[in-house]
Amino acid sequence: EPFPPRGREYYPPLQFVNDYLTFLTKVTCHIGLGPLEPTTFNKSKSSIKSLEYGMAGAYPLMQDWAPYQNNDVLSRVAPLVAKNTEKCWYDRVKMAASDAEGTRELAYRWQDRVKANHTITRNIWRWAGLYESLAGHGPRSKFVPHAMPQEEKQLQVKKDWSIR
Repeated sequence: EPFPPRGREYYPPLQFVNDYLTFLTKVTCHIGLGPLEPTTFNKSKSSIKSLEYGMAGAYPLMQDWAPYQNNDVLSRVAPLVAKNTEKCWYDRVKMAASDAEGTRELAYRWQDRVKANHTITRNIWRWAGLYESLAGHGPRSKFVPHAMPQEEKQLQVKKDWSIR
């Protein structure tokens, strides 16, 4: 079943981070786009946009350029757009839209991975020791880090673009 046509949607600018977080929980986009121009500023960004799309349940279609190309988990779920050209983006969006069921499945898999591995509670162990040492308390002996992520099965990417 194809995605329902919705035409062009307009979202007003958001002023506060909490507004953005609320927006992410309410938006119903199917495909999230992450094009980046090759600039020094964009090269220094994190892959947070792909995580935000994951939390929103959208299929992350991201540019094959830093910061997304170093995320091997993301590239197995949604292989990156090779060139930042109109044709490449059009072809990838068309491919994702033409297989609505497969795209939804990939989006849900990405959402599950983000929820399982990229939350603050899941990764608190990464920052707890640093925060405590900066506060002058040193590492607390009572601190028990949340379990570190376990190795997951390797996802197999089909030749074209999706996971088997």
